[in-house]
Amino acid sequence: MPERILTMPGSTDQFVLTERPAPTLTDRYRPLPDGMDHTHLTVVPAHQVRTGDVVAAFFTDGPGTRYAEHVPEAFTAHPRPFGTCPEQCEECEDSSAYGVAADRYLCLDPADEQADCVIVFRNTPVAIVPADIAARFPPLDSTPPLPDLFTLDSRDRLRGGQRSRPP
Repeated sequence: MPERILTMPGSTDQFVLTERPAPTLTDRYRPLPDGMDHTHLTVVPAHQVRTGDVVAAFFTDGPGTRYAEHVPEAFTAHPRPFGTCPEQCEECEDSSAYGVAADRYLCLDPADEQADCVIVFRNTPVAIVPADIAARFPPLDSTPPLPDLFTLDSRDRLRGGQRSRPP
């Protein structure tokens, strides 16, 4: 798998970026839009992520060589101060319960009806496609979602290990 090694201003760590993994039965990675790949990624501390940047990966702990940990579904960043959750999501409630200092963390993507907030330490290295480059590609939702592996039709029932339809 091809890789790129990048650095980040103010850090002596090396950040290894790889191509986005193909989906497997255990790891489900939605592809990036056509033409967008790991060569468009750059590494910045989380507090430098701007609205419209595409967040594609975080990194293993340092110091030294740190490897990309791709997020299952890349997302467009909408950074906001920590503690301003409009949905009162579970992630924010848990963080508040542990007494997290609001000035040390930020939210890269606020909660919605499908997902909790993405909360990170302000200096967390993040692999992004900057907004001005991401604008040259189709939107993230243009790639088809990965199919559910285990979907049961509400009309299906299991009987004795066999599927049967109700009468």
